[in-house]
Parts: sequence; C-alpha cells; structure tokens
Amino acid sequence: MKLQSTITIWIVLALLTTSSCKKDPLIEPINPLTTIVSSGNIHKLGISDMQLVYSSSPEALVVMDRRDGSEKHYHKFNSQVFDIFKIQAQPTGRVCIGDSRGGLYYYANDIVQFIIKDEGLVGFDYQRQHCNQVATRIRFNNQKGIEQQISTLNFRFGTNAQTAMVAFNDTVWVGTKQQGLFFISVNDPTPRSISKEFQGNYENVQLVVDSNDNLWSLTTKYLNIRKNGNWTIRRLPSAMLATDMVVIDDAAYIASDRGLFKYSNDQFVELTQVNVNLRHKFVTCLAKEENHTLWLGTGAGIYSYPLK
Repeated sequence: MKLQSTITIWIVLALLTTSSCKKDPLIEPINPLTTIVSSGNIHKLGISDMQLVYSSSPEALVVMDRRDGSEKHYHKFNSQVFDIFKIQAQPTGRVCIGDSRGGLYYYANDIVQFIIKDEGLVGFDYQRQHCNQVATRIRFNNQKGIEQQISTLNFRFGTNAQTAMVAFNDTVWVGTKQQGLFFISVNDPTPRSISKEFQGNYENVQLVVDSNDNLWSLTTKYLNIRKNGNWTIRRLPSAMLATDMVVIDDAAYIASDRGLFKYSNDQFVELTQVNVNLRHKFVTCLAKEENHTLWLGTGAGIYSYPLK
C-alpha cells in the first residue's frame, strides 16, 4: 500500500513538472516582428525598394542595402556635420534628407547631394518625386515638373517653431509648436490659422495626406482628421506621448513612448502583439512600405511588421 502511494505521488509530480514546462501553442503569443537592426536609439527612418535609410542620432546617417545587409555611414557633407530631422524615401531609391544645419539633401546611387542649401531648415515634403520644403520661409515646388524651379512664399513664422509639414496640391499645411495648424496656398501666400477648430494649440507631431486626400494631424494630445472639409477630433489615450504617425487604408498607426497603437473605426487599440515583442517599448519613428509593411524605429533598433 505504501509503495502504491509512493508511485502515485511520483506520477502526479511528473505530470505537474511536465505541464509546467510545456507551452501551449494555442495561447503562446506569436512574434509578428522581424528584427532588422538589433541595437541603437533610432532617430529617423526611411524605406525604399532597395534601401533602408536611418539615423541613430541626428548626426549619423546610415544607408543599408536591403539585398545584402551592407551599410554605409555618413556623418557630414562638405565638412558640415549633419543635424537630421527627417528622412523621406521613394520606391525609386531616391531619398530626401532634411538637415537643420545644411538644408535639403538627396541620396541616390551612393552619393549625397544638395538640393537646396538653407541653414535653419525645419521641414519638407517629398511629393510627386519632387522635394518640397519649409524653412524659416515657406517654399515648395510650383509643379511645373522642374525641380530647380522652386517658389518662395515670403512669410516668416518668427519664433513660432514649425514641427511638421505636408504639401497637398497647391497648398502647404504647417504644424507649429504652440500656435496650432496653418495652411498656405501658392496663389495666396498669406498663412491662415485653423486653430479655432481644435481644442487648444498643442504641439503638432505629424501631418499626413492619405490616398483619399484626407488630412491627418497628430498632436501631443489629439488626433485630428479632415475629411471633405470637416474635422473629426479624437483625444489620444491618456498618459501617451505620441512621436510619429503613418496612415494606411483609412487607419492611423501611431508611435509612442508606450509602443504602437492603431486608430480605426473611431477607436484607439494598443497593438499588444507588437509591443510585447519590442526590446524597447519607446517607438520613436515609423515608415511604411507601400501598404503592406510597417517599419518601426525604437530605442533599441529597427523592426518590420507585416500588415497583410
């Protein structure tokens, strides 16, 4: 009887030990991320068909060949140290680089070249294969198809710093740090504020025009969406510091210090399956590859996330 009890106890213990080590494939979270760069605090990010372009600090530009993973590093141009605030790539392989010390550059065929030399540049938008820009003055392409012909709108924001900019048809939308959102037309260079339509003048983080010509404005507190001339205003989840945004198929993917969030169907959803697999939860920047892949720059490297 004692031997039978001892054997029973051993069997129960063995079963318990086995069950505690086994992972149920039905409940084990699947990691949807692919690690592209495994370290570094990523500052800005751009993606093209053949290249991944990123900065691990404002002063360091890295170009990775997606075919073999080889990298080229740049720290200055014509003895001018970089101060990169934005990287925007096109599928053709051309990359625009905004630099607040030197101006607007482009990278193509292993060469960094000037587009415009302009100390103090703080924003630009790459539209229809042309680089449009906003600096202490507002400038953008006049859409005659010649990059060298750039219209200058003689308006200065003074001490009101610009934080984001997007060009849409013949209009430039400019987000600011303290005075809300402005728009400027190529036919009427008078900046017009639409801050009255928002709940407070919060710092603008990102501006995006989607495939349906809707304008998305992300601030530190709100997501504002302009459709058919009407604004929809949604408060971001509490205690969330937004850092960047991309829009795909009428959904906004929002980077933040709490990870990646998605806004669709009038709801904010935390993408938990992504966030639990990040080595560093602070998502600093985003880039999209067409509509099928999202690229995440974080406090500890770069990841790709398939959307379809």
